[in-house]
Amino acid sequence: MPGSPGSWDELLDTLEERLFRWRATASGAAPPEDLAWPDLEPLPLRLEARARVLLSRYAEVHAAATRRHDVLRVLVEHARASARPVGTPLFVDRHA
Repeated sequence: MPGSPGSWDELLDTLEERLFRWRATASGAAPPEDLAWPDLEPLPLRLEARARVLLSRYAEVHAAATRRHDVLRVLVEHARASARPVGTPLFVDRHA
């Protein structure tokens, strides 16, 4: 990440900002300049193989991003679970 975040607050702010941008773009809004897709003619046959390789690499990056998403999900779920009080349960067994 450019200007790597130094805290969870900054990381979550960055992720939230990216999510809003991608969601708006995926919903049909005009993409921000750095996400804009150029208006091009059909793909020339001479570039088809290269385009397929690039598409495959994008799929690999997407899979890696999905794995990172899963890691973040586990961290968040673990944080929630560890926020519960931890200790020895105290009870009286009256059946004895």
